[in-house]
Amino acid sequence: MLVLEENAKAPEGASVLLLTWTDGRTVTADLTENGKNTYLGVVSRVSFLSHPDHKRLTRELRSAVMPYARSDTAVRTETEMNLYFALKMTADRRARLAAK
Repeated sequence: MLVLEENAKAPEGASVLLLTWTDGRTVTADLTENGKNTYLGVVSRVSFLSHPDHKRLTRELRSAVMPYARSDTAVRTETEMNLYFALKMTADRRARLAAK
């Protein structure tokens, strides 16, 4: 996996998973493979409890006492969850396509 800066060009032929924060809270995922863009959906709507490591994420949120630390932890936790769910949507899509 390679994380690209905004507006950076992906390597030729690479699959690109793009997360977009549309209103500060809503996060959508798009996948570009073989020159074709596919909208995967809104990843930020998936339940926190669906994350396989939600207990660890909850502990991290609870352990951040200071307001700035809590804010940083919340952003990091939400980003991790959104990326996980986008990758899961990608894997599910690939499995569906392979089963055809």
